[in-house]
Amino acid sequence: MPKPRVMLDACGRAVRRGVPAIVASVVVTALGGGLWLGYEFVTTSDRFAIDQIEVHGADRLSPELVRASLPIQRGENLITADLDSARLALRNEPWISTADVRRQLPSTLIVEIKEHAPAVVVELEHLYLADAQGRPFKRASDAERSDLPLVTGIPRDEYRRDPEGTSHRVTAALDVLRQWHTGDRLPIREVRYDVHGGIALIAREPALTIELGVTGDMSSRMRTFDAVWNELSTDEHARARTIHLDTRLDHVTVSFKS
Repeated sequence: MPKPRVMLDACGRAVRRGVPAIVASVVVTALGGGLWLGYEFVTTSDRFAIDQIEVHGADRLSPELVRASLPIQRGENLITADLDSARLALRNEPWISTADVRRQLPSTLIVEIKEHAPAVVVELEHLYLADAQGRPFKRASDAERSDLPLVTGIPRDEYRRDPEGTSHRVTAALDVLRQWHTGDRLPIREVRYDVHGGIALIAREPALTIELGVTGDMSSRMRTFDAVWNELSTDEHARARTIHLDTRLDHVTVSFKS
């Protein structure tokens, strides 16, 4: 048997070696308990209950409609609110292009949205609003489409097969319209593609169709239209129904209402 002094020295050394581990264990336990109590406090305290949902960027949509689209409501805890689900819900609203949601302690939820800007109506079996990049984003109501030009002649099946190509065709139509309106010309209500990819402009008044042909150097064809239109009388303006600009044969055909 070891002598008593030897045993006491060994026990002392063991205690000294174990003290840091014991202290560390106590500290970790205390910290863990503190963190848990802190988490319990911030996730259950009324101080962090949402009492305000601020909406920024809403124009066509009302702030009330945006708030109603959220899976988060007033009174819920701000800390535990699922912001990713909120962003996804907002992006499912057709008018919303981009959306972000963030917390502002202690009790405010900030919603930032950017709405689509409609530039044209596209007929794809039904009528759709499309942005300046030619991307359809929602079905168009009568009120929404009243002041916008219309693009027709693009089959819906083509859009399903190649949405990017369809967007390019829509933007090409918008570019033709921009060129047309650089001059003092008739207001246009419709841009129509034919089966060969040619473009026709349909005037609002008089009911005149201007056949421009396939996309390319439209500016020269428009100047040809200007020269022809200026040669026609007022009566001929009223009776004209189609002006066909045949750039390959370098002549113009005008048809009149009988």
